[in-house]
Amino acid sequence: QDLYRPFNDKSPVRAPALEELAQAGTIFPAAQTNSNWTLPSVATLLTGTYLSRHLWSEEKLRAIPADVPLISTHLRTRGFATAAFVSMPIINGACGFKRGWDHFENRYDKTGVNAPMDLYPDALAWIKKNKGRRFFIYLHPFGPHLPLDEHKGITEEFHGTDEYKGPVGKRVSEKLSRTPDVMSRFSESDRARVLAMYQGEAVYNDHYLGRFIKELKQLGLWEKSMIVFTNDHGEEVFDRKGYGHGHGLHAELIASPLIMRFPPIFKAGFVSHEPISLVDLVPTSLDVLGLSPMKGLHGVSVMPALRGRPAMEPPYLLADGGPERAVRMGGYKLMLLPGGVRLYNLATDPGEKKNLLATHQVTARALEVMLGEGTAIPAKRLRLQGMAKPWSPKPTPARLDKDVKKRLEALGYVGD
Repeated sequence: QDLYRPFNDKSPVRAPALEELAQAGTIFPAAQTNSNWTLPSVATLLTGTYLSRHLWSEEKLRAIPADVPLISTHLRTRGFATAAFVSMPIINGACGFKRGWDHFENRYDKTGVNAPMDLYPDALAWIKKNKGRRFFIYLHPFGPHLPLDEHKGITEEFHGTDEYKGPVGKRVSEKLSRTPDVMSRFSESDRARVLAMYQGEAVYNDHYLGRFIKELKQLGLWEKSMIVFTNDHGEEVFDRKGYGHGHGLHAELIASPLIMRFPPIFKAGFVSHEPISLVDLVPTSLDVLGLSPMKGLHGVSVMPALRGRPAMEPPYLLADGGPERAVRMGGYKLMLLPGGVRLYNLATDPGEKKNLLATHQVTARALEVMLGEGTAIPAKRLRLQGMAKPWSPKPTPARLDKDVKKRLEALGYVGD
């Protein structure tokens, strides 16, 4: 979220396509993801359920259970053409992501190159064939995300033209991020190089997003289409002496640059401070479309909030990072970690540096109760209605073929 000027006016990154999208739609500065890495976050994004429902354990790679519907299936049965174009090997059929699509295409190649120049044209070709129908398309380019690559003419905007000769080179790899002893020896110049490559990836990807938007306009679809822009997780770039993701629930990893655009519904340039997370995007989208909700949703539509009424009371957000849990309500955020409990005042400490647990025990206890309630009763509507029932999850193993497993291991996703 902090990469982009609609959410952080101090960012040096110019992303004109995203900024145009933000100016034409509604932005949600209080938005967050529900986890800190791709698999559980995308599962939440497409199912409207928390990790406890679709991937109850992160110790081993799991598949979305067959009885948990994806929005693609829901819309397809209601007459929508559906397609997904992704650049992530972990978004695959073995993990349950291929259900409900008329067309599913994974553009990630075996070398791990992020290629938005391929993803967007392929998506546009499909759109041109289906523009006469109602359609739903999911686009997942792989960046800015580890590995980070140097882009000539772009990276220099943030790092200068002096030749860099340090250990980072032209690629910041996933493996490097998992080697703390190497990172601990990074100089200020090394860290600046990593940050420049991260910022450069944002500009590089925005260029192709801009081409995509231009094509939508030429097809006459820009004003007719509901567009949701979000992320599956953020990246730490030395906020806490490291970089990467999947290792915490601080703002740099779960804050979301959420934008919704659909002229009849979302006001251009409007800023909504309503708490919202990925789990709410399926019910919100279905509400906008005037369609019935899917079975077993945990999230709720935030459309009432845009009409001046709260989406839910109390309005708190949950995040799950394996052994870590977090809850945010109002200006406070509580994190339960293996090493203890931390409480932050986001209004005065947006960087989440000062632990207030010792001096704000009543606030911490109130948030702990909210976290307990949300964990025990994941469906927000049931929490409001007092109709929750106990639920015991059963794991669904993800059966990967050798080729996919090899690519995931190269990125550090799959262990023994």
